[in-house]
Amino acid sequence: MCVVGECYGGELPMLEIVSPADEALVDWTNDGDTTDVTVRIEGTGFEVLPAEMDPWISRGKGQIAIFVDGTETSVVDMGSLADGIEVTLPVPTDAGGHRVRAIARLSDGQDYDTMGAVANRFFWFDDGRVRVGFKSPWNGDRVTDDEVQIAIDIAVLNFNFVPAASTLEPGAQGHAHMFINKTFPDCNTDPDCIEDYITVIVPDSGTHTSVQKPVLLPSTSADSMDLTAHLVTTNHEPYCDEGPDACDAVWETITLLRGEPAGADTGTGTGTGTGTGGSTSSTTGETADCGGFVMTAEDSSG
Repeated sequence: MCVVGECYGGELPMLEIVSPADEALVDWTNDGDTTDVTVRIEGTGFEVLPAEMDPWISRGKGQIAIFVDGTETSVVDMGSLADGIEVTLPVPTDAGGHRVRAIARLSDGQDYDTMGAVANRFFWFDDGRVRVGFKSPWNGDRVTDDEVQIAIDIAVLNFNFVPAASTLEPGAQGHAHMFINKTFPDCNTDPDCIEDYITVIVPDSGTHTSVQKPVLLPSTSADSMDLTAHLVTTNHEPYCDEGPDACDAVWETITLLRGEPAGADTGTGTGTGTGTGGSTSSTTGETADCGGFVMTAEDSSG
């Protein structure tokens, strides 16, 4: 198959972040600007080595770039994925959701463009308040500018997703309304704005800490689009969290990039990612055409 513009028949990188666990409550402190979090990465089909030891830029080899809340913080070039690689990362000391992304990268700095070459993990710093966060997509992910359906995965902390009801059920429970290009918290107190949501993120039954739902995004000529998840009660009223104001709205906004990046190859692929009002991510997928056979280092022996 085609791997970053070269035909390759070997095993492909498959990365997984195994700890912290999905939606884990990670120990943290607000004494400094960052809190150290240890992340463990495992995988197959990928030899981690320094770039200078890979002059052929061989497929199946390279480094792992690590992103925290959209910012590249380190590059792993030593260790065995089979044994597990642990990396200690500085995570911004902000209460709420945080995201770590690991991307397999060729020794010339290009990211692998195959499924499995990107691993994501979402976890919480818990300050006891109600929080909401995008597990998918992530802030800065890119989708086409045409009408497109994406899977949106929303997680909550100190709150439960439950089915909608005609009455207000007590406690920290309810669901989320999804907005496009709305400004929060201003929208929370604007009657026209707060009713202009595009869909409801709600489970069919039971109690959940996260819900996934396909959402159809409209076509646009704009370069980006803001998505906001806003927590509401069981009867669709804005949820009020205890805080400095009489009613603190609970929401998170991410920005999706629309259309192909400048100079990008045509092909297929979808991204995943998030951030609290802003971070970054990458696009994954398979390119459509190798453009002819290219001999790799693995082929040269034949």
